[in-house]
Amino acid sequence: MLELELDFEAFGEVFSTTQSSPFTVIEIDVEQAATLADRLGVPVRRCYISNPILRVRVAETSVSARAIVGSKLPDRGSTMAGDFGEILTALFHAAREHPGVVLDPKKWRLKQDRTKPSPGSDVVQMILPQWPVASTDDRIICAEVKTKSTPGGSTPIASAIADSEKDSSRRFVKTLNWLKERAIDTGLSTVSIEQLDRFIHPVGHPKAMREFRAVAVICASLVADELVGVMPPPPNERALIVISVPGSIRQRHFGRDRVELSPRVQPACARRSSRRTKSLRRSGHSVRSTDSNTRSVSCGSNPKSLQGPSRQQSPMTRCFPLSQS
Repeated sequence: MLELELDFEAFGEVFSTTQSSPFTVIEIDVEQAATLADRLGVPVRRCYISNPILRVRVAETSVSARAIVGSKLPDRGSTMAGDFGEILTALFHAAREHPGVVLDPKKWRLKQDRTKPSPGSDVVQMILPQWPVASTDDRIICAEVKTKSTPGGSTPIASAIADSEKDSSRRFVKTLNWLKERAIDTGLSTVSIEQLDRFIHPVGHPKAMREFRAVAVICASLVADELVGVMPPPPNERALIVISVPGSIRQRHFGRDRVELSPRVQPACARRSSRRTKSLRRSGHSVRSTDSNTRSVSCGSNPKSLQGPSRQQSPMTRCFPLSQS
């Protein structure tokens, strides 16, 4: 998870444990949530496409970074909510393991269809503290994540437990083999074939730990009702984690109207338009954004379009700033 360039030590302070037995309840403070949405924008975008790949695609296609990112992100709805829960869970795990390093294949980058969830187990992460030497300290985490952000009849906690049982039966092994096939085919930038084989073919290696987790990411206003009558699974089989999320995180994090593009990932035409926009502002002209693909410059009563295709942009393409540090 290092390539996300997120300060996991600071990020870990966002989460507070309000209950640890018979299952874990994690809360995100409302005040922390106010800054969390801004801090997560770029790291979440990198879960879908890395900086190097984004730069390469911009150079090869002459398409804007915004359009390329938009082709990777889901539309608003259940898939977006599910992705948010999975990514938040992956980041939570990484923060809890800090300063240890968590290896994550980032299955969101491997989707064949951006409008659907990625196949297999939701979150798969490895901890290999002595790699390339296998050891008894090696662990692999497999989490089934369910998200609930609006009132309704869904039961995220019970569903996460039930589907986590599928992971520990066969789905987890199938997911590892699928990841290996993808690594052989197109390559995985964050996990190697050898690291996957360490868990796919454990014979000949020191015994590693497999940890199964059922995670429910629930809007804070709904948590109390969802916790009524919860029957946690046996702790030796899987852990149950409930993460309470203030609604403001999702509303702000997934509803931004402004996407910042770094000059390093913008096509030349976009950089020229950006410079022209700044020049017009310095000259006293009013610059008005009409939508995420088109800027208009108001010069009296005659606005002029500066850049951008006319294709309707997906709402999710406004969610993550593309600026890079």
